[in-house]
Amino acid sequence: KVKVSKAGVSEQARQYKFSAKIEAEQKSNLSTRMMGEIISLKVKEGQRVQKGQVIARIKSTDIQAKKNQLSANVLEIKAGLTSAEADYNRIKSLFDKKSATQKELDDITAHRDMLRAKIKNIEYADSEVNAILDYATVKAPFSGVIIKKMMNEGDIASPGMPILSIQGTGVFKAVAKVPESEISLFKEGSEVQVKIDALGDKMVSGIVSQVNPSGGYSGAQYELNIMLKAEKNVVKELKNGMFASVILENGSEKHILVPTKAIVRKGQLQGLFTTDAQGKAMLRWLRFGKQFGDKIEVLSGLSEGENYIISHEGKLVNGQKTSAVNK
Repeated sequence: KVKVSKAGVSEQARQYKFSAKIEAEQKSNLSTRMMGEIISLKVKEGQRVQKGQVIARIKSTDIQAKKNQLSANVLEIKAGLTSAEADYNRIKSLFDKKSATQKELDDITAHRDMLRAKIKNIEYADSEVNAILDYATVKAPFSGVIIKKMMNEGDIASPGMPILSIQGTGVFKAVAKVPESEISLFKEGSEVQVKIDALGDKMVSGIVSQVNPSGGYSGAQYELNIMLKAEKNVVKELKNGMFASVILENGSEKHILVPTKAIVRKGQLQGLFTTDAQGKAMLRWLRFGKQFGDKIEVLSGLSEGENYIISHEGKLVNGQKTSAVNK
């Protein structure tokens, strides 16, 4: 005794699926613009840091000494300028009374202006030194998590050489590669679904934020950025590099769908038991496609209107006479 069903065509939403990886929207390799020994680097991988928090300090004794020397020079020149201003005022008063020559006035004016220029130059140099001193302190550019340390205390930091990597924890995106033939399906601002392997069957909504207009550097594969609209409890579980799938439904297509429970498997082969006009069971190997819930698409080997066996009592073998208990 068997239960049979007739193969029929169902209209389903056309679904496209693309492999992707999860990335933090904010991520950065932190370095310094000056060369020097790292004298402080207390953070650990996996540690959370706040925006503006000091992460590392670079030895800057020589720069600080230069700053102290500039400060001393400014004090010395300001003292000379005070005296020059007094001399200028005195000579100017005498000149106005015809008691000082033009040369005396010109000389004291030039001396005063020279001291003023020196102070401006020193103040400019001081601002440059302050900027360099700022480079000696590495701060977190945003709140996030330290994901990798490339250096430790005692190492020599160089301009452009990463000291550590930090990633944000609030916003994540899925980055997918889409073939040239299907990139036109995506528009900025459109909504898609993202399935993240580590979260099981749970789907997360996402908005297409960027479609790379060029695929010349990736073998006609266009990069797609999708900002995730995940709940806070989901965001906490997300990590940089997780595997995901971007799923887009667009239009509809017709399929012959059969229950997955009716499939017969033998090694790499998959098929169904069908019944002929005499009611004999005939095992037919098929080619299957996408799965839709508890049903799967038949790509070839079964035509619309043909009967196939859904379930049976006891063992069923090829060519066995059957009796349908339903149709």
